[in-house]
Amino acid sequence: MKIIDEKGRFFGKINVIDLLVIIFLVSLTPMFYYGYKIFIKPPVVKEAVEPPKNKTVIEVPEKYFMDRKERFDLINLAPDIAEMVAIGDTEKDKDGEVIAEIIDVGKPLPQVYELDMGAGKKIPMEDLRLNHIPVVLQLKAEKKGNNLFYKDKQISVSSPIDFIADKYKAEAILLLPPPLLPPAEDKNKDAEGSERMKWEREKRALNDEITAFKRCIADEIASVNKRLDGIESSLEALAAKSDHKRKAR
Repeated sequence: MKIIDEKGRFFGKINVIDLLVIIFLVSLTPMFYYGYKIFIKPPVVKEAVEPPKNKTVIEVPEKYFMDRKERFDLINLAPDIAEMVAIGDTEKDKDGEVIAEIIDVGKPLPQVYELDMGAGKKIPMEDLRLNHIPVVLQLKAEKKGNNLFYKDKQISVSSPIDFIADKYKAEAILLLPPPLLPPAEDKNKDAEGSERMKWEREKRALNDEITAFKRCIADEIASVNKRLDGIESSLEALAAKSDHKRKAR
């Protein structure tokens, strides 16, 4: 039996051209399969990654704030700035929330400094160009350990804080001892608190006047001592001159 007969059929059943077409189509099957795999990818399923069990997660504690009423001294104020200080002046944070408010204002006084005269002797002097004003500030303080902070600056008698109102900026020094002003529970206690604050203001004003009077007395004494020293020097000079004339005779 011939493989290809006279009519060009393979084994007398199928045409050679048809056989080649079938073989060509069969050879295309792997190409279609791998093309499908390349261009049509199944969706990627992401598996949740669990943190290592031996890793310690550190939680940052939230900041703790508290409302405080403390006595401060606004220092180094120019006279025009001192006139602006009033009850109700506030400082606000970037979100517009009030973080400090003046709830009581004392009498403006000349700024006091000390002159070092040597040998451990210091004389208090007044600078009439600057003022200081005692005030009571209600502020939001952050508690860190055993210390209080205002705008990340520790509140202490040795470190001034900045009070920035709408119209002015002032340095504030903590005054000790701070007043204990518990919140009032009824109208009677409100009245008692107002009377107490009024009495405290009058007492502070009187103490300030006494301090100023003592400074004036100290200045007068220093002036008198200086004059006495001058008179004594003049007397010694006259005595020396008289002795010189007497010896000359």
